[in-house]
Amino acid sequence: MAALGGFQPLFLLGHGTRIITNTLTAFAVDAANDGVGYVFTAPPSGPTLTKCAIRPHALTGSSPTYVVSLQGVDLSTGFADGTIKGGASPVSVEITPAARVAATVVEYTFANSYDSAPGELLALCIYPKAGTTIDGSNFWTFTRYWGGAQPFAGVPYCYSDTAGTKSKGSSGGCFAVGDGTTWYGGDCPFLDGNTYSQPNDSGTPVFAGNYFTIPAAAGDTVSCVGFWINLTYTASATAFKVALYDASDNLLADTSVDKDVAYTGCFYWDSAAVALTCGSAYRLVVQGVAALFRLGKVTFSQAAHLDTQPWGQNCCHTEGSTGSWAQTTTARSMIGPLISDITEPTASGGLLRHPGMTGGILG
Repeated sequence: MAALGGFQPLFLLGHGTRIITNTLTAFAVDAANDGVGYVFTAPPSGPTLTKCAIRPHALTGSSPTYVVSLQGVDLSTGFADGTIKGGASPVSVEITPAARVAATVVEYTFANSYDSAPGELLALCIYPKAGTTIDGSNFWTFTRYWGGAQPFAGVPYCYSDTAGTKSKGSSGGCFAVGDGTTWYGGDCPFLDGNTYSQPNDSGTPVFAGNYFTIPAAAGDTVSCVGFWINLTYTASATAFKVALYDASDNLLADTSVDKDVAYTGCFYWDSAAVALTCGSAYRLVVQGVAALFRLGKVTFSQAAHLDTQPWGQNCCHTEGSTGSWAQTTTARSMIGPLISDITEPTASGGLLRHPGMTGGILG
C-alpha cells in the first residue's frame, strides 16, 4: 500500500473529509435585527426554486416567528442585499418552529416560486418577522455549518448578522433549496446525524463503507487507482483492511493500511488500478478488528437529501460481509474511490459535473 503523494485523481467520489467531526456551529437569532444567511450559486440548470430546508438548532422559551427568504447578493460585501426576490410576490415563508424539530432538518415551501438563472448568486436568509416577540428568553439558534474550524473557502458559505454587523462563518452551511424534485445545497447541508460505523471482526469479517454506482452516462469505464478514507481508532489499533468488491462479491482489490497514516488520506491499491464499468454497482468497505476503528457515517433525514452531495443518491452506506450486505439509503460513510481515466462512450455522452453547488450528476 502506498499513500497518495503528488498524484491528483480526477474525482474523489463523495469526498468531504470536513464532515467527520461532530462539531456544530449555531447562531442565536435573539433580537429583531439579528439573522443568518447562506450564500450560494444557483445550479447550472437554472431550476425554479420552490422549497428550502434549514436546521433549527435549539429553542429557548417560546418560538418567535421568523421569515426565511430568498434574496440577491451585494457583490461589494458578499452578503444578502436585503431585497427579497419576487417583489409583490415574495419568495419567502413565515415559520414558527415547534420545539420538537430542534436539531433536525426542516423543509418549507416558499409562498411564491423563483425562476433562478444558471449560476445566479443568491442568499437564503433567516430573520425575525417584523413585530414578533423576540428577546434573550424567547429565540431559536440556527445551525450555520458543521465540521471543525474551517478557513473561509468560497461559495457556498454562511454568515451571521448581529444588529447589522455581518460576519462570514465558514464555507458550506446547513441549508438547501429545491425545485420540488431535486435538492441543491452546500458542502454540508443536512446534519441529522453524524455517527460512526464500528466494523467488528469477531470470527466473521464485518465490513462497513459505501455502495456506489458510477452513472452510465459518465462514460464506458473509469480507472479506480485507490481510495480516500477518514476514520478514528483506539491506541491499541494496528492496521485495517480496505476492500473493493463488485455487486457479485468478487474481490477486485484490497490493501492494508497502518493506523498511524490512516486518520485521513488518499491511498493506492497494492495491485494495479481497477477498471470499473459505468452503470455497474460496487462496494468499497473497511474491515476493523474488535471495534478498534470507527468509520465516520453521516445520516440524512431522507434519501432525497443526498442529492445535495457529490454524486447524489448513487452512493450510500453499506455494511455486512460477502453474501450478506445491507444498504442504508439515507446514510453515507467517509470512504470513497479515487477515480481517474474516464473512457468516453463510443457514441455521444456526458461527463460528471461537480461544481460547488450541484444536484448530483449530469449525463
